[in-house]
Amino acid sequence: MRSIVCRERCVLSRSLSIAALPLILAAWAMAQTVPLSVHEVERLANGHTLITEGGALNNLPPGAVFQVDQAGRLVHHWEFRSLWTHSAEAIGAGAILVTDTNGDRVIEVAANGQITWSSATVSPFSDGSTLDYPNDAKPLASGNILICDRDRHRVFEIDHAGVVQWQFGVTGVAGADATHLRGPHNPERLANGNTIICDSENNRILEVSPGGAIVWSYQPIGPNALDWPRDADR
Repeated sequence: MRSIVCRERCVLSRSLSIAALPLILAAWAMAQTVPLSVHEVERLANGHTLITEGGALNNLPPGAVFQVDQAGRLVHHWEFRSLWTHSAEAIGAGAILVTDTNGDRVIEVAANGQITWSSATVSPFSDGSTLDYPNDAKPLASGNILICDRDRHRVFEIDHAGVVQWQFGVTGVAGADATHLRGPHNPERLANGNTIICDSENNRILEVSPGGAIVWSYQPIGPNALDWPRDADR
């Protein structure tokens, strides 16, 4: 069992040169007059790369999501408005799942830029809660969505009707024990059904079972201690 932990940004590229990536992004930024604030880079099954540009923290300009091929040519750009965009995931037929972080919503966007679903339309959710600075959303095989709700200190799973199906962390309550999180980031649902979470402000990585038990953790101390880890993948 091996986990990769990323403190800020990790990019794995087999065919797109790491050296070329800043040039690609710089050209895009100059063309769109947006600052470089790349929040996520994802290699797609077709070899293309999905890039999430956050935009500006003050929302001017807004974020952007675009796709480039292995030569760095722009393939597609989704035309929609999202504020301080943190993540985008391909969900089929040219659609993407996006965290509109400063908009406090998660949205599904079609290839033509039409928003086809928004968490805002089913919020408050079944537990009466709303989002506060969501920074990551992952589509699950069940059709549900795994969301990291950073400023409510939780990771949770909802269906498209807004019914909460699973959660770890107590909504709106920060902590550092076996049931709480503090400013989490970028959860991943593992093949065994567990969920790996970066508990960023507690400087630890947790693996949590469907029943809510911590079954593995990584929290070194001393010179090897983590410092606000942002991403971990098994």
